[in-house]
Amino acid sequence: MQRFALNDLCCPSWLEAGACLGRLLLDTQTVEPLHAEQDENELIEGMLVCQHCAAAYPVVCGLPILVADAWRYLWDRYDAIVGLAAEARLPIGKTMDEWVRERNAGTEPAMPGESEYESLAMTHEYLAVHFDDFRNALPGDHPLLPIAREHYRSDFYSVAMGMIEPHLDPTMLGIDLGCSVGRGVYELAGHCKLVYGVELAFHSAFVARRVLRHFPARMNEYRLRLDGDISRQRSLPDRSRDNVEIVVASAESLPFASGSCGVTNNWNIIDRLPDPERMLAEQERVLRVGGILSLAAPYNWENRHTPRKGWIGGKGAVRTVDAIRERILQSSEILDEKAYIPWVFWIFERYFEFFFSHGLVSRKRV
Repeated sequence: MQRFALNDLCCPSWLEAGACLGRLLLDTQTVEPLHAEQDENELIEGMLVCQHCAAAYPVVCGLPILVADAWRYLWDRYDAIVGLAAEARLPIGKTMDEWVRERNAGTEPAMPGESEYESLAMTHEYLAVHFDDFRNALPGDHPLLPIAREHYRSDFYSVAMGMIEPHLDPTMLGIDLGCSVGRGVYELAGHCKLVYGVELAFHSAFVARRVLRHFPARMNEYRLRLDGDISRQRSLPDRSRDNVEIVVASAESLPFASGSCGVTNNWNIIDRLPDPERMLAEQERVLRVGGILSLAAPYNWENRHTPRKGWIGGKGAVRTVDAIRERILQSSEILDEKAYIPWVFWIFERYFEFFFSHGLVSRKRV
């Protein structure tokens, strides 16, 4: 974590009166801060403490863990995080390790391995869709190629950024919610002063920092799955940005002050959250008046991700596109909208997910 992030980050804890949003400071007593040798502003490990409610948030492998129960979050996936840290030559410090274990004494981790979304295989699938072009990876006789050439002239990110770009300016602070491995952060950063990626999956956030900030080392390649456990190495383009930072946090509890940013994205995550309405409310909260909200999703509602009562449309004869549009108009004016933005997700060489997102860009009025 770059030290400049302390100017923008706030406590995400929820109190009786609502979100805390207290200022976060680096605690130099409880856990001795560890900085990168090559960059004293790069905080590898440490403790952030809220000035208002005294909640503590660890920084591990350069990532601030800004979730409501940060210690339990770490513990639930601790084996995987320790493995990532060792591989990156950023081993968890003794004091931090003791804090994590003490806070969770007598509690079994909820995820002794990795969840599907936080698995290595899934992370590499997202690297493929974010930073590679599946058409260049297909064999010349693959039957998908002629279909792609005819109907997939621009990838999802090119279309989504084309919608939002006319409304951006270089003074803006941007936030990309559910940033995964970082393509949206990269695109926004080319038009904004500073962009934060918010990602709840530690592994994805860690990879996003490697891709965008080259820390602890640049990620040069990924593995593209072909068949079963057979894969091949594919190179990744250099997508480094100096004006970005990644934080581990929930899109439903953003660690940023109200009215502090100029643009927010949520791309293809609204139908994967327990409470999509709360995410929209959080976007509106952190946006300043006149700020830009960008949304895109296929609205593939499933009870395992979002309880039916939380769906925005998709029930009672109300289509989700109409319900989303009505919801956004409560606080914003719609600037652009596209009914179908294609996204092709490579799973295997013979198995793809192909869906269309509804895209919408709006400006906050109130």
